[in-house]
Parts: sequence; structure tokens; C-alpha cells
Amino acid sequence: MIDLNSDSVMIVAYKAYEASHCIQSEFTEDFKHFNYIKRLFRRYQKDNVLKERLILNHLVIIYNTFESVEATRLLFYYTREQNYSLLKTFLLYLSRMPDKVEGIRGKTIYSYDISIDPIAVRFLKALR
Repeated sequence: MIDLNSDSVMIVAYKAYEASHCIQSEFTEDFKHFNYIKRLFRRYQKDNVLKERLILNHLVIIYNTFESVEATRLLFYYTREQNYSLLKTFLLYLSRMPDKVEGIRGKTIYSYDISIDPIAVRFLKALR
């Protein structure tokens, strides 16, 4: 497994892209969903505005267009460490949170080391 860092992230993303027969512009559009999630997490941290349905939509698109394990690795790579609890909460909701995520800037991230976000839990429970 290739360690995700600034030199390898695009290589891993291309290899994990399930629509490999598509043109570059389609890949670029699908890849933007990682940045959208990052931006929504940042807005939540800054303004306490959680757009849970929009985050879920972006996550579903990511998991439909990228291989599951690599999609999770890419999500952790692009998410700030202080937002891991929010990411974990959404991934648990979607049954996509693994016990560990390996190879993120030379580290292994363990699920049990990350708490869940209680506000996000409340919003996600209301969706059920």
C-alpha cells in the first residue's frame, strides 16, 4: 500500500478511480468532492453550521466513484485532524469506517483513537 503524501495522492486517486475509462475532466469533477467535504467540515468548525445531507451526498458520490478502501484513505488525507471525529461520525453512519486507516502521511489512524461528534450524531439520528 502506497503511503499517501503530497507526491503520491494523485497516483492513488487515479488508480482508485473506478471509471478509469473516463476523460480527465470527469475525474477532476469527481475528485472535487473531497474538497467540498473539507470545506463543509471547515464551515461546521467555524460557524457551527452542519449541512449533514450535503455531506452525505458528497460521501455517497465519492464511494460510488472511488474504490472503497482508497476513498476512505483519501478522505482522511484531505480532512484536518481536528475534523476526524466529524468524518468518523459520518463514515459510521454509512457503515464505511474501518478499524484502521493505514498510510496517511506515514501514520496509521485507529478508529478507537477518534471520538464521535455528538452534534453530528444528533443530526444523523434525525435523518433515520
